[in-house]
Amino acid sequence: MHIHFSIKTVVALLFLGFFIINACKKDDDKVDCSKVTGATFISNSGKIQTILANNCSSITCHGAGGDGTQPWTFTTEYDSLVPHFDHMYEAVVIEKVMPRPGSPQLTQEELDVFECWKQAGFPE
Repeated sequence: MHIHFSIKTVVALLFLGFFIINACKKDDDKVDCSKVTGATFISNSGKIQTILANNCSSITCHGAGGDGTQPWTFTTEYDSLVPHFDHMYEAVVIEKVMPRPGSPQLTQEELDVFECWKQAGFPE
């Protein structure tokens, strides 16, 4: 007995397998926010403001007059930051294009704090 698969069938099966593997991997890689501390802006020993101040506020990035001020100028004001956080989250956590190559990169702990702050709804 011979089984013949069309190229479309093989491609579809490969795509399905790739999708299943990646979907499972993402579930395994989710951050357990119950174990992450400091996922607030400043309250309760919050780390977000400090992470941003240490990594975003330089003149070479988003500090006043810096190269990166076009999309967002660094601010320590909670109300000014939250509307921009989705863009920052995408660039920092998903695409990993910020901080720029050559700049100190965020640690996994700092990335986890970003993730958990978003999941918690940006507590101040």
